[in-house]
Amino acid sequence: GVTEDLTMEMVANDDMGSIRKIPQRLGLAAARTLHNFVWTFLSGNAAIYDSVALFHATHANTTAAALSQSAVSTLRQLMRSQTGYGDTSNILSLVPKILVVPNELEELAFQIVSSAVAIPSTPAGPTDTPNIHRGLQHIVVDYFTDANDWFLLADPALCPTIEIGFYQGRQEPELFTQSDQNVGSVFNGDKITHKIRHTYKGAVLEYRGVQRGTQ
Repeated sequence: GVTEDLTMEMVANDDMGSIRKIPQRLGLAAARTLHNFVWTFLSGNAAIYDSVALFHATHANTTAAALSQSAVSTLRQLMRSQTGYGDTSNILSLVPKILVVPNELEELAFQIVSSAVAIPSTPAGPTDTPNIHRGLQHIVVDYFTDANDWFLLADPALCPTIEIGFYQGRQEPELFTQSDQNVGSVFNGDKITHKIRHTYKGAVLEYRGVQRGTQ
């Protein structure tokens, strides 16, 4: 949560109606904070429930490969080959649904998921091969700071990867205004205080539905 003060001076000098935007900016800040919190599970690569980093050779879900048509195919195959817990004969047959990239890779990601034909790695490659990756959803995360890391996610409905829990089920942030002239900031400093509160926690549930390409 965070607070924002509205002073008498701000009220007197408000020619552009910026005061009315304070609650909007607080709400936007809350949404951005939640957005970054979720995607940090991928970019941060912290240890998960098995005490191993989310992306690790033990999990068979990280590959040294720059984003390309062939690299997406490689990670797709790795995802399809993931097996269930304690049973290597239980092939899960998961397939990618979402391609997540930093903004440096936005254009290439768009081409890979939109082109009707495959994008060859060399000019001499075929130009009429159907593109198996066409139709993937792609998400650009401007928050990512590593221009080389990209991710493939399976359908969350089939393999939930990250779970976010909200306090008492409140998925939307709560906004409060302290404006009683007899108490608090209005009485002490002639300030109206806006407060926003958004309480949540998250965890990685499963590593098998996510693959990382990195350099």
